[in-house]
Order: sequence, then structure tokens, then C-alpha cells
Amino acid sequence: MSQPFLDRFGISVPISMPSSNDLSLILTGKDEKYTGYDELIEVPEILNIDALMEIWYYINRMRFKAEVNNYIHAIVREFTLCARIDKGNSENLKPSSGLCSGCHFNTDKSICNKIDSILSVRVAKDLLRYSKALAWLLNINEVDVNLVNSIAPFVISHRAKYVSRELEKAPFWSNKYEFTKHILEIISKRFLNRKPCYDIANRFRDGIPNEKDFEVLNNYAQNDLIVKYDILPFSKAVKTKKYTKLAEKVDKSVKSGDMKTL
Repeated sequence: MSQPFLDRFGISVPISMPSSNDLSLILTGKDEKYTGYDELIEVPEILNIDALMEIWYYINRMRFKAEVNNYIHAIVREFTLCARIDKGNSENLKPSSGLCSGCHFNTDKSICNKIDSILSVRVAKDLLRYSKALAWLLNINEVDVNLVNSIAPFVISHRAKYVSRELEKAPFWSNKYEFTKHILEIISKRFLNRKPCYDIANRFRDGIPNEKDFEVLNNYAQNDLIVKYDILPFSKAVKTKKYTKLAEKVDKSVKSGDMKTL
């Protein structure tokens, strides 16, 4: 199936061939071609539409930690960003065809050089949606990064097109699910390492940056595409006197409860 079509499937579960014991049970069981389906072993209805809608309502209300937004953003952007081209609009020039040759970001710890495709906005929405569902199912009060990491391989592995030479290496041997878990481990470490940059972005958003914030961001941007193309440009865009005054005014109004000014 094509990548755009696969992107319509929100989640996938890897299924292998039955074990020897399971295969024996299958072969010794009734053959539905001759006997028809046994009503006693058919999958029963578990939820009616009203119960399902009620569950969706509760799932939609699940809270999530502030860092979850940044982490989901980081996952999608790590799969998407490239220092040379817009991967979403390039048909032939890809990491698998030599795009990364000589690139400063072409390292073992990079993500961009291991993936030919990009992740869509659907992936971001599905990551949050299914993380909320898992939190509800496990009776957890709010979604955190660990929950997102748990569900992410099932949301991403069937959608991503990896560079064959990376996917076929040991110990993955073309197992996209395991390779996706490996990629997410790298993304998670890079996300934690990037935390000072998210803190800086928050300070710029609040209109209270420090003197050396741009210096820190510029240093990170040398080896981090998300800082280079997302966090640093955002910080520069809001580093104006007009925005700083507006942010201060909003903050003051929020703290004083001045709804009229807001």
C-alpha cells in the first residue's frame, strides 16, 4: 500500500505467524468452510454505540502534561526536518539516494538520515489521541512522555519509510516495529538534552528572556535541527519591544484577574 493510504490507519499491531502449538490447535479445530462459524466462539459484541461515545467523551477530557506537546512535536519534526531540502516535497532526492552525503547532520545519533518519508499532522493527533486512550484504560490521571513512548511505535512504524541500509542492520533485520522503538529512544534522549532550549523558548514567550539565551540557542542549533528551524526562529520572532510589552501586559492582567484588559 502507498504511504498516503497507510497514513489513514491510526494504529497498527505487529502480528507474526502462529507458534507450532497454536498452528496445531488451528488445524485440529473446525473448518468454517465446511461447518460455518460457531456462534459460541465468535467475537461477541463488547460495546454498543452509546457506551463507545461515552468512553470517547472521557478520553477526550484526559489531561496531559505540558511537556507532552513538545515531545509529540519533537517526534514529528525529527522525522521531517532536513538541513538541505523539504523532504515532504522531494520525490527523488532522499537519504537513501545520497542526500545526506557530506552533510554536517549525517551522524549515527541523527534521525533525519535514517528516514525517507515524513510524518503527517495525523500522526501528531493520533499520538495524543491514543496516549489519552491508554491513560484512560490504565486509570492514569494524565498523559506523560512515557505513555506517548509506549504507544508511539504502534502509531508510527507502519507509516514511516526508513532507509533500507539502516533498517536491515543488526539487530533489526527489517523489523520496522523494533527499528521504530530504536528511533524513539534516540528522539527521547535528544528531547531531554534539548530541555534548556524549551525553557528558553518559554522565557521568550513570556517576554522575560535572559541575556545569554540566544548564545545558548545558537550553540544548540549547530547540531539540532529542531532548535535551528523551530525554536531559534520563534525566539527571534518574538524578541521585539512590542511583543515584550504585550506579554508583560497579558501576564499582569492574568495575575490580577483583569478580564476587561484581556
